[in-house]
Amino acid sequence: MKYLSKKNKISFSIFIIFISVLNFSCTSFTRNVNKNIEYSNKFYIGTASTDNFQILIKDILLNNDYHIEYYDNGPISSYITTRWKIRDPYQAELDKGYLDAKTKIFIQGRIKSDSFEINNRFKYECYMEVKNLVFDGNDYIIFDEDENFQNEIIKVVEDLRQKFSYTK
Repeated sequence: MKYLSKKNKISFSIFIIFISVLNFSCTSFTRNVNKNIEYSNKFYIGTASTDNFQILIKDILLNNDYHIEYYDNGPISSYITTRWKIRDPYQAELDKGYLDAKTKIFIQGRIKSDSFEINNRFKYECYMEVKNLVFDGNDYIIFDEDENFQNEIIKVVEDLRQKFSYTK
């Protein structure tokens, strides 16, 4: 650095800081890992084939008391949406004064463009989104902070990941 001018040293230092920040921000976005799943309302659940996508999901959702409302197949993705699962509020929800609770799950399978197989099959990259609403006396509002609710959803995610081809 002794051969660089003062202006070039500053530019070089700013460049190094920029690269460091960029590197940190890119590495901090990882998919949820099976053993230590943190709750969010969106999860990567793995890869499935077009043959077993709907069957595996239907069985796991039914085992967890979620019932499918509809399937939608598009040219590049498929969607599964559950009916609202109406349930009694968990204790933490009751403590906050919520009178009712309901949960809906949305699953999307996006076709992997490089996965075409001889039998006209593709692979799906699968994602799950959860919407949990509680009734506050006037309206339904989003509330995802109850630990029991989070554990229930994490169990569904773990069940799906066990059946799908899931890698980090």
